[in-house]
Amino acid sequence: MTIIENEFNRKLITERNTYIDLDERELLRTDMKSSAEYYNSLVAGGIITVNEARASLGFNKVDGGDDLHIAYTDIAQNTITGNDSGSDDTSDISGDNNESAE
Repeated sequence: MTIIENEFNRKLITERNTYIDLDERELLRTDMKSSAEYYNSLVAGGIITVNEARASLGFNKVDGGDDLHIAYTDIAQNTITGNDSGSDDTSDISGDNNESAE
């Protein structure tokens, strides 16, 4: 593709700062399900932003789409960051409080 682009640019373009850039995505195109899974994994893994994925698919940007995000659960976040709510609540997993009722 680069050889073709270079030949086109050399023989057809006479203006400065103008060039031909062929879109290779059409050659590499897959079905929509595979594309969705591919971009979803890149966005969920924090590799690309939502807006980068949207640009690759030909869509417009969205507000807040330029931030990288890595998916996690609340439990993992609290475990990883050591974030403690600061309360002395000794409730178990079921939500029952271990304190005796009087």
